[in-house]
Amino acid sequence: MTNTSSVPLPFEYLQALQNLAAKTGSNDNKAITFYKLAGRNILFKIEALCRIYKSINDKKIFDSLNDQVKTAEDILGQYDFEVWFAQQFKSTEGSFYDNLFNGLIQFEKKFEADFTATGFIPANSGVYENISDQLKHVKWPAEREFAEQLTAFMIKKIEKIIKDYEEGTFDLSEPEEGIHELRRKIRWISIYASVANGFIQLKPSSLPHPDLQRYQTEEIIHSPFNELPKKPRGINAIQIQSPHFYALSWMIQELGAIKDRALLNITFENRIKTYKTEKPEAEKIRKKLELNKSKLEDDIHYATSIVDDFFKKHLILQRIIRDLQRTHSEA
Repeated sequence: MTNTSSVPLPFEYLQALQNLAAKTGSNDNKAITFYKLAGRNILFKIEALCRIYKSINDKKIFDSLNDQVKTAEDILGQYDFEVWFAQQFKSTEGSFYDNLFNGLIQFEKKFEADFTATGFIPANSGVYENISDQLKHVKWPAEREFAEQLTAFMIKKIEKIIKDYEEGTFDLSEPEEGIHELRRKIRWISIYASVANGFIQLKPSSLPHPDLQRYQTEEIIHSPFNELPKKPRGINAIQIQSPHFYALSWMIQELGAIKDRALLNITFENRIKTYKTEKPEAEKIRKKLELNKSKLEDDIHYATSIVDDFFKKHLILQRIIRDLQRTHSEA
């Protein structure tokens, strides 16, 4: 479908996904090839558009597509974790790594079967054509209407995150249900901006508030995740002050690192029980990779501190809401 409007549509990403699926060839490792070609990133973008459009458009169609895409993304995410976990122990040797490596081989067989069942591979499975046919019946919004709807959608999502934080929904002593869940929520805000086809722009600020200096690192400022698509001609872009968006990216990065270290510790302790690893070998690995309970406790304390600053002291999400409201009122 040719898009004559600047409103972001899923068709381009679906075509990119199908092209990627075609590159997996005829071998027995199509799902692994799909994963290595970064298919998960495209699925994230489609899911983000589904989240937006099921809120402002045809809920039935986009709920269904969202579930379909999320199932595929979750399967890729499980495999991604197993690969990442195994890589952390490449410098070790012994029965633990042998069991881990053999387990990954077995997991890959299940991964191939599960991901193939989603229909996103092979490219001629019919899934892509079926999705496109459904989307052809959607009445897409006009540019001005979309900008207003996107602004309201973003504000609603951010307000929900603030409310959940204030009600203690995110237990930061729990790496998966707390730290990872909070990171997941705020990361979607960043992804929504990246798929908005330039409707969201960062407004430069040469002198950010002193409280926000911590977030303005060179790594964050120059991160490719903060390079949003160019603004289409003829539209009034939704503007978020760059220091506020950088703070969001900084928090996503920090919570990601904390989550990874925590899950590495916890998963390792679970696996040594599963593999019945001898205590001397387990202790040797702990020392080599610096896996210890006190480090986990330090990370939880650090996470609590930076999250409280982010929400209560620096009011980052509230600042982003004000940016969105200001753009909306000036439109």
